[in-house]
Amino acid sequence: MLKQTKYLGLIGFIAFIVIWWLLKVLIFKHSIFLSTPQETFVRLYELLVKGSLLKDFNGTMTKFISGFGLAVLIGVPTGYLLGINKKLYLASELVLDFFRSIPVTTLFPLFILFYGIGSEAIIAMITVACVFVIILNTAYGVFYVKESYISYLKTIGASKIQIFRHVIFHSSLPFLFVGLRTSVSFALIVVIVAEMFIGSNTGLGRRVYEAHETYLVPDVYAIILFVGIIGFVLNKIFLMLEKRIIHWK
Repeated sequence: MLKQTKYLGLIGFIAFIVIWWLLKVLIFKHSIFLSTPQETFVRLYELLVKGSLLKDFNGTMTKFISGFGLAVLIGVPTGYLLGINKKLYLASELVLDFFRSIPVTTLFPLFILFYGIGSEAIIAMITVACVFVIILNTAYGVFYVKESYISYLKTIGASKIQIFRHVIFHSSLPFLFVGLRTSVSFALIVVIVAEMFIGSNTGLGRRVYEAHETYLVPDVYAIILFVGIIGFVLNKIFLMLEKRIIHWK
């Protein structure tokens, strides 16, 4: 069954490439705004081999890790605090839902006013885009812990720290990882878009925007493909961590 699933994934990828190629040769044959799969992969290889794309990759990942890391450091403890203290959660629920519902891209002007044009504004945007998702998913994980487990530990004299460590923390991990994986996608989207429109000395978003402005069409598709590969790899890494840490799931 596992091998069949892998083959299905490979078939899907091949089908995507075939459809892309057919669109170019049949519908957009004379269009300069769509490169072929071959041109795109060759150009991506050239950009990586020459090393010109690695500097932008490092710049994007530095901002990504900084913003996402801050969101985790803030969001996980806050989520557990709100999940354990139900009254505190109810008092802050409206505010959390309100800010979670605001697309972070609409806050571009505010981030520029506070942080100026540069990496600090982008890192702050990533943090805001991710932190509320992490907080709420972590809190939900605490809410779904079975009360019978907690009651049993209380009857045998377990401390609050022991209850948190052995029941609340482990039981909430599946929800926490859902929040983390969702946030990873948000973080990657925000960093690329922010690099395109806020401004940055280095970054894949800046690079794809410059390629678009100068009509380097194969470069545009090559960088987009590279960003997609990064997102795919990041998601797979978190799935592997989830399976390893939550092995009982």
